[in-house]
Amino acid sequence: MGRAGRVQLPLHGLGLEVHAHRSAGRARGVGHRVRGVREVLLHRGRDVRYVLALILAVTVSLLVAAPAHGASLPAAEGQSTHGLEYVALGDSFSSGLGLPHPVSNSPSFCHRSTINFPHRVARALGLTLKDATCAGATTSNVISSPLKYGKGSSPPQSGSLNSQTDVVTITIGGNDLGFVDATKSCVALGREGPLLLAKAPNCRSLFVRDSADELSQRIDSAVMNGTDAYPSGLEKTFATIAKKAPHARVFVIGYPTIMPDPAHIPVGGCFNAKLTGTDLADAHAVDIFPFTDTDTSYLNSIEQKLDAATGTAARAAGFTYISLLRSTAANSACAPAKERFLNGVSIDRSASGSVVLRAGSLHPDDLGTAFLADAVAPKIAAAFPAKTTTPAGSPAFPWAPIWVSAAGVLVLCVGVIVFVVRRRRRSTTTTS
Repeated sequence: MGRAGRVQLPLHGLGLEVHAHRSAGRARGVGHRVRGVREVLLHRGRDVRYVLALILAVTVSLLVAAPAHGASLPAAEGQSTHGLEYVALGDSFSSGLGLPHPVSNSPSFCHRSTINFPHRVARALGLTLKDATCAGATTSNVISSPLKYGKGSSPPQSGSLNSQTDVVTITIGGNDLGFVDATKSCVALGREGPLLLAKAPNCRSLFVRDSADELSQRIDSAVMNGTDAYPSGLEKTFATIAKKAPHARVFVIGYPTIMPDPAHIPVGGCFNAKLTGTDLADAHAVDIFPFTDTDTSYLNSIEQKLDAATGTAARAAGFTYISLLRSTAANSACAPAKERFLNGVSIDRSASGSVVLRAGSLHPDDLGTAFLADAVAPKIAAAFPAKTTTPAGSPAFPWAPIWVSAAGVLVLCVGVIVFVVRRRRRSTTTTS
């Protein structure tokens, strides 16, 4: 049908006028609620923008206030031992007398071995080694006197030191004392004596007379202070090292236990060779322990005194002293073969009839040399630890102010959130 044909029905009388009024009322109520919700949303939007603006402002100010420490933060600088200049000084206990694999281009009488403890330490720590050790060296040979042997000679060992030297190790003093010669004079024919080369029951009776101990006195004089004939002695030796290598860390190594202390002498004693003149003449005394019980204890007491004196001198010079007596007490030349760190005594007799100790007698064997290296290497490594440092002139990052500022931001945010919640509740109440 067309528009003109529609029938207009009156509202009055049909009861529809009431419904119309109610619908209009509902429409007005809905309109009020919509406007209320819109106002709440507008208020809430402004509040959210206000909170975000505050947080952004505080954060930016915090970042601006904090100094730019990007390049100044502590950085790990691994100061390892790799490449450090290492000079080994000392006598036969450092050179490796009796060990195989001699160092090429080295005086043969110095008996330097590529498996001596300085070489093992250098390989373990990546050190650049200069081996100046030489068998038979005394303190004077370290300071200024060349070591002469036959037609050859080895220059003063301190000549290997300079201001670039980082690490120094040294064993010294035994030859100043004359310990090797003393042990030769102590060779006995039985556990209770007598001596092979003297009419005496033991060598203690030769060195100790009227309560005066000759070997002990040598330690106090020649070993510690040297002689008047030429510069020598531990004190002058250590002063020379400190002067020629002013930046080096110096490690003075004590001798391992050669003769056992009384606690480590077996019930049956240490003597294990039945020597006779015929045996010596035939040169068949190999890897033996030809010392009386009396001399074994006596020579150990001399070792103890030498160790204490060397430690005192080393510490007085500001050096690190590594004593080996206690750690090797059970590994002396008297110990069972599988437990020993040293070779036994092997004896030859010269054309003149004197006793000659073969090279390596009473010196560290391969096992003992490995022990020395294991004792020394950690001490050196500990002196050059990897450490974390802050570059010079750059202060550490100021973490304390950062934490305080962060706490302030947190408190501010909590306060603003509480404010927004309360305002929203008031707006909702007013709208309702």
